[in-house]
Amino acid sequence: MRGWHLETPEEEEVLSVLNTVSNTVVADVQELPPAVQTLHWVAPQTYLGNRVSSYGGFLTYQSKSFGIPSEGMILVARGPDIELTGQDMNLIHVAPHAPLPDRLYQGRVQLLEGNWRHAGTNRPVSREELMMVLADLVALKIRALYFTQSQRLSLGEYTGDSCERCAPGFYRDRNRPYLGSCVPCECNGLAYECEDWTGKCLNCQYNTAGDRCERCKEGYYSNAGDRTCSLCPCPFSVPSNSFAVGCRNVFGSVECFCKPGYAGVRCESCAPGYYGNPLTPGGRCRPCNCNGNSNDCDPSTGVCRNALEPGDTSTDGQCRECDNCV
Repeated sequence: MRGWHLETPEEEEVLSVLNTVSNTVVADVQELPPAVQTLHWVAPQTYLGNRVSSYGGFLTYQSKSFGIPSEGMILVARGPDIELTGQDMNLIHVAPHAPLPDRLYQGRVQLLEGNWRHAGTNRPVSREELMMVLADLVALKIRALYFTQSQRLSLGEYTGDSCERCAPGFYRDRNRPYLGSCVPCECNGLAYECEDWTGKCLNCQYNTAGDRCERCKEGYYSNAGDRTCSLCPCPFSVPSNSFAVGCRNVFGSVECFCKPGYAGVRCESCAPGYYGNPLTPGGRCRPCNCNGNSNDCDPSTGVCRNALEPGDTSTDGQCRECDNCV
């Protein structure tokens, strides 16, 4: 919703703030004079220009008038909910239902001529007229103020040329009417975005993972909800020397689940078929390289232990032709 702003009919801008996390524009209107009965959210230039390709699509938006209904939030006289301006024409749409006080309102209108009227005359709009306006759209306004005693106004949750995509921090719940509604991502406060159609969280923070950032990521342990996921000390709590896919605290001691090639209570040694020293800084375990003759080598040096030729300790796999017989 970057660039959207709130205006009076006199085109005086009312201070509003963009919440970059939820991609929602919010304005405090408690201090406005009671005489102000009309306010509009005005689209930025990126929504204007040639929008012929949006014909037949849906303009969907969500807004809310925050307040306390019991303190007398009264519906202001009905008027246009959406205004499109272009080619010296001003087209309006009046929604069939009014919003409720302090409730999220979802507006949805298809960009077809039957849903629009000419402002002032209420004359029906022809297909040609709607196409002309969309070909050079110079203004798009969405009604913001619906109730007296409103404290705050908000607009957000949808993005895109026809507002068909959910904004960052929201995903489309397909169990809701039409094409679904945008609802907040459920990431336990550990991610700012999720997949549009599945709600699967993206880029979980604080070393967490999972569809809802509900667990520690591989190689970490503790409590994801408390944001305390720490690197497994297997054998050490440094990235270069931690060789566990996971671990857990058992009665005050850490139990490690080692990656392939590592063994020991803390993954401090190499498993059979591997060699190296995980306890040295930057050390790791490598597979034995015995050219298929054996999978057994010295766990420290990697020198192969050839079961067929016990005396052969070469690790380079290079054999030289004999020049005489024994």
